[in-house]
Amino acid sequence: MYVYDYVIYIGRFQPFHKGHFYVVEKALKKAQKILIICGSANINFTTKNPFTFEDRKLIIEKNLKDKYPHRYTVLPLIDTPTDEEWEQELYKIVENYIKSEAISNPKLALIGHKKDDSCYYLDMFKNWDYIEVPNYKGINATDIREKISSHDDEDHEWMNDLTEETLKVLEKLKSHKEYNKFIKF
Repeated sequence: MYVYDYVIYIGRFQPFHKGHFYVVEKALKKAQKILIICGSANINFTTKNPFTFEDRKLIIEKNLKDKYPHRYTVLPLIDTPTDEEWEQELYKIVENYIKSEAISNPKLALIGHKKDDSCYYLDMFKNWDYIEVPNYKGINATDIREKISSHDDEDHEWMNDLTEETLKVLEKLKSHKEYNKFIKF
């Protein structure tokens, strides 16, 4: 039996790595379904947000479809001018999704890891329970993005932080001209 109907997991997933997968697995031990919210969905091809929402969704789905079919949904969340607008946008996305599922009075929780000050948003959603998870093996996407774009032929240790499915998609994406400056391994 699950404690929650849905666990909400917010991140940029730039790219989706083993730490993200760990959080998904923790969430699915607590809930029937996870809503994976891809933030900054309207920003791509930058150093901080190189991947499009569609490519991130593809990577996440490739990682979850076999082990967790029908237990996840990936949704976009755009950046807004203020935190209040962003918070309301997320509430609206979750509410609309739950309405589409015809679930009344669902039990919801937010899951995450407060790695630094950039995770202040995890304290914004007072209507939901909060599930804290520890960092998984010190993995973080910032370091991975730096390594992906560094073109260091010697150091491929960072690849161990990515799932096989993520690496396969990145390998395909690096042939696209939009990604040439970001994917150099």
